[in-house]
Amino acid sequence: MKKLSIVMPFLKEGLEPVKTITSINNTTNPQEIEIIAICDEPEYEHEDLINSFNNVKFIKNSHTVGIDASRSIGIHAATAPATLIIDGHMRFSRDDWVNKILEATKKEPTTLWCTKSLVLDTTMSDEELDPFKDALHKERHFSVGAEFHFNKDHNYPFGLIWLHLTTFKDKYQDNEVPCVLGANYASSTEWLKRSRLFEGLIGYGFSEQYASIKNWLLGGKCKGLEDVGIAHIFRKNRPYTANYTQHLYNMLFTAYTLFPDELDFYTNYINFIASKNVSNPQFNLALEMLEQRYDIVATYRHHALSMKTIKVVDMLSHLNINFEDMYNPETIE
Repeated sequence: MKKLSIVMPFLKEGLEPVKTITSINNTTNPQEIEIIAICDEPEYEHEDLINSFNNVKFIKNSHTVGIDASRSIGIHAATAPATLIIDGHMRFSRDDWVNKILEATKKEPTTLWCTKSLVLDTTMSDEELDPFKDALHKERHFSVGAEFHFNKDHNYPFGLIWLHLTTFKDKYQDNEVPCVLGANYASSTEWLKRSRLFEGLIGYGFSEQYASIKNWLLGGKCKGLEDVGIAHIFRKNRPYTANYTQHLYNMLFTAYTLFPDELDFYTNYINFIASKNVSNPQFNLALEMLEQRYDIVATYRHHALSMKTIKVVDMLSHLNINFEDMYNPETIE
């Protein structure tokens, strides 16, 4: 059996998924891992290259379904005891990351782990982005997860702000983070399949918030794995068009499936989003989509409620998150 399954969805990434796989295999023993690469469209121009790797299972979606649906396809295809979820533009280092991830997920199988995220960008030289070199070969800026914020400066509840390493170490106990961020998330494969952490969202957007909140509410935790550093190539522009209506839908889906037993919180959440989208027809479209997909949404709500062990307010209190602005009448104009 493989030690680790790696789920890598991608869309219009060019050669980057091939380079990411090259970096993975160059920094660990390829025979110990399986890589499940999911192309979120029916054609990929470098299919021959990606199929040349012996440890890759390549899946092509017949039409674009979104990053979380693609992640879920990969999770259910995973066979190793632990699964790491990444993007298609990452770089790795020889820091024994496979065993460290495996050890963490064995110790806490219901925790959603977020590795240290090292920042790369597309303006860097080919040498700096070389998949045959360790991502740690030069000092990088990095963060571990993110904090949630509720205030007037954000357009929606659960806005995210990166947690830099010093803040992560000083502010949170036992490596806890409110929200995973950085596109490098790991947990036991059994838990990912049973909890369905990334299922239900459509398109691209609000993934980290949904998965993190859900994991806390189901009795798991979110933690930073600071001794593993995975580099993420951050791009100024996505190679695909993001749909804001779908993003709003994902926020509403999160509220409806995870908060229905706490009506005040749910109502204020919806009102907060509406107040930030005054006269925005996309908000009404998102509400209509939620109603049209009620049979699907209701299934996910029932699943979440059947496993839920913690109230939202208790979760936010545990993480010292200030959400009072959501209840402030001045916030909702």
